[in-house]
Formats: sequence, C-alpha cells, structure tokens
Amino acid sequence: MQSEPRIPSIDDHLHLTLAMVHQEVSRFTFPLFAIDVRDRPDLYASCVILECDGIAYVVTAAHAISEITKTGSAVHIGARHITPLASEFVLSSPCGRDVLDIAAMVAPSELLVTEEMDVLPQARTTLNREFDNYHFRCIHGYPCNKNKQNQRLDAVNKSFTRYGFTYAGASRSVQVDYSKFNKDPQWHIALEYQRKGRNETQQIGTPPHPKGISGGGSWLVLDSSATTALYLDGIAIEYHESQSLVFATRVEHVMTFIRQFVGSQARGSDYRGAGDC
Repeated sequence: MQSEPRIPSIDDHLHLTLAMVHQEVSRFTFPLFAIDVRDRPDLYASCVILECDGIAYVVTAAHAISEITKTGSAVHIGARHITPLASEFVLSSPCGRDVLDIAAMVAPSELLVTEEMDVLPQARTTLNREFDNYHFRCIHGYPCNKNKQNQRLDAVNKSFTRYGFTYAGASRSVQVDYSKFNKDPQWHIALEYQRKGRNETQQIGTPPHPKGISGGGSWLVLDSSATTALYLDGIAIEYHESQSLVFATRVEHVMTFIRQFVGSQARGSDYRGAGDC
C-alpha cells in the first residue's frame, strides 16, 4: 500500500526559504581578516559589497576595521583568495563609537573581477523605499567561532574554507527601549538573536555567537516564496547578549555617509572621522 505523500510543514517551508536566502545574500557578503605573525588569517568581521550611485564600495563596521588595524595587519578580504585591501577605509569614527559605526572604501575594480565578486545593486536596498508587509528580517555574516584557523585553514594548500551564517529573527514584534542601548530607531534596527531555542523536532539548537557578523547585512525578505525579492536595510554593528539583540545601522544613513565622505575621499578629501579611541 502506497503511503500518503508528506505535506510540508511551515517549518519545512521556512528552512527551505532561509537556505535560499542564505545562498543569495552570500553573493554579496565576504569575511574580513587580519594576518598574524605566522602569515595566517584571523577572521574579524564581515562586509557587504554595495553599489552607491554607480560605484562599488566595501562596507563594514568601523569598530571592526579599528580592531584589525590595531593588530598591525592590513585589512584582508576573503573571496576566492584572501587578498589585502591596499586602499584605506574611511571610518565614521576611529573606533566606531559614534551613532553610525560604519566604514567604507571604494572597491578596486580589479579585485571585483579577479575574485569574481558580485556587487549588490543600489536598487536592492531599502533606500527611499518602505515595505510594511515583509515576511521576515535576517542577518548574514561570518561568525568568528565558526571560522577559526584550526577549523578552516588548510596551511598546505593555503586555502581558507569560510563558513557563512544566516539568522532569521523577530524585528517588528520586538519591544526595545532603544535609549537603553544608546540607539535611535530612526538610525538603527533591532533584531532578536536568541542564543538558545528549539527546532521543529523540539531539540535544543544553539546558533553561533554573532561576533564576526558585524559589518554583515540586515536584510528584508518580502516574500518567503520568492527569495530573490530581498533588500538590504542595514549593516550589523552591535550585539547585546543580555537582551538577545543585534543592532544594525539603517542603510539610508550608510548611503549618506558614503556620499558625503567616502566618495569625496576618492576626489581628494582627507576625512577620518571625529573623536578618539
């Protein structure tokens, strides 16, 4: 007797959707490294390759760039290879302690070609758009504790197998006192990031600690049945474990920063951000 076909559950649909979203946002998201004294990579953060007014930029969190440069290493980006970024990032403040915590630089065209890196079109951001009925929000990046040298580095072949992670969490339903975290809902987005939970079989699941996801994207998925219909709406900058919250800087402020300071640097400006570390 032939058994009845299994009807996919809501969890089945969400898992499939998230897997497809993960594949799509991975095209534009890359890890950032420092190189240690043994010439081996240490992963520090994530970044998004983003178009603004026809120019491609590498965008990340300012505090991540500060942490890498403190090691004495150049900032390296991981795609097909781990490649140093010769140009300097422009930081919204030296240590990322300002409201933005954003760093950006013009993406070298030869890097994009040789490393076969995709650039997120400006039209796929929430700039000048409002989507009230999106299905869910997620963040994507490269958690440090899943990208350790001893786990991911093949020293013989000089290759690093990167591990990206996508987490879908509540955003509209989260009640957040933004002022408690020195944040502003006009500038920031709060996303719930639970460190413990249960999956569809009621087994306890523990997502990786989000350290390293800083600089990755916060994304809106408009329709879980059409996963290419997703838009970048922010850059992740901060995690508060006690409240299970990740904050992202809204993309419109990221774009304004790029237009005012990073583009002008390419034309000769010497902007470096205000304040001390």
